[in-house]
Amino acid sequence: MKFVVVSKAFVRDAYQRKLEEIGRHGSVDLTLISPPSWREGGTTLQLNPRFTRGYELLVTPIVFNGRFHVHFYPRLPGLLRTLRPDVVHVDEEPYNLATWLALRAARSVGARCLFFTWQNLRRSLPVPFSTMESWNFRLAHGAIAGNQDAEGVLRAKGFSGPVWVIPQFGIDPELFKPVERLAKELSGSDTSDAWYAPRGWTCSCVPARDWTIRGRSFSSAMAKSAPRSRSRVRRLGLASVSSFLARWDPPTFPA
Repeated sequence: MKFVVVSKAFVRDAYQRKLEEIGRHGSVDLTLISPPSWREGGTTLQLNPRFTRGYELLVTPIVFNGRFHVHFYPRLPGLLRTLRPDVVHVDEEPYNLATWLALRAARSVGARCLFFTWQNLRRSLPVPFSTMESWNFRLAHGAIAGNQDAEGVLRAKGFSGPVWVIPQFGIDPELFKPVERLAKELSGSDTSDAWYAPRGWTCSCVPARDWTIRGRSFSSAMAKSAPRSRSRVRRLGLASVSSFLARWDPPTFPA
């Protein structure tokens, strides 16, 4: 069975592991259609095709890059006519322009189609987004909700198709795990106080002593010790997968 995923989220390489896992199933012929980049928070995230085993990656232009609700892919209809998929997963909220255009394109080639939603608050949307949401409810054969609250919002708004509650990406334990040497080198603390996250996420190398976690206060010294930290990261062989932020305000979590 041929599946197509239309998504801007997979410009982040860590997310691509999800598609590799799906592609491991022999009965699935999987294709990702992705833009070459996505603009977010004043930065541009370039597509980094790092985990691409088991599926095909097609890069297509995007219009209104960075505009969550009005961006779209002008060449998508032609790509779907060539691919002739059985199922098209549009990785967008039901009130977005990209969703409406993609669902219409999927329907035009006879594919079954679905969208994704994280929206867990019921809100009245202005025109034209409320109109597109109603149209997408009629076009989609089903939906994936990130949690049960999001499913409840879909039902309250009148979506009657099947809904599967599946968190979007989860955590890959092979990519997010304690690094003992990094803990000792960068924080001088217990190994449970340092974690490593790959490049493409908000921050790549963060000693937990810079956070306030579970009521424990850790001093913040990363800014002052940045040169020393960079040197140690290089010595540990992590430079190619690490990034340092020019400014980072550590979050505060409730005790």
